[in-house]
Amino acid sequence: RAVLTEIMTEDVYAQANELGAYILKNALSTLHSYGQSAYGFQAGFKVCVVFSDKPAKNYREFLNISTGVSHLHFLKQFNGGIFLPPWGKSESLTLSVAHTKADADIYIQNLVEFGEVLQSMGERASKVFAAGSYN
Repeated sequence: RAVLTEIMTEDVYAQANELGAYILKNALSTLHSYGQSAYGFQAGFKVCVVFSDKPAKNYREFLNISTGVSHLHFLKQFNGGIFLPPWGKSESLTLSVAHTKADADIYIQNLVEFGEVLQSMGERASKVFAAGSYN
């Protein structure tokens, strides 16, 4: 009861929305600046970035999104102190009331380093990772 009435206030939801929007805007801007196609969504405590040039219209299109870049991104974020759900086609970030702009900036700095790695790569698809992908 205390969580719902004293912690999860309208102000907290507004702060989460603001932080999530900040993350998504800067994530997409950073990725695009390094030539990586991406789009995303954000609602409250949830931020989702998909490494694709266009949104999938159905599940079959979603299955065709290459997982190679996603897997590399997971590893870069994990090694940089951010734990995301592993091996997904979309990078889903769930915020909590404890996350701050400083936490968001760590995620974005990891994306800068990730973008630098991407620029040095020729091939970004991964048939090896795709074979073991569960989505």
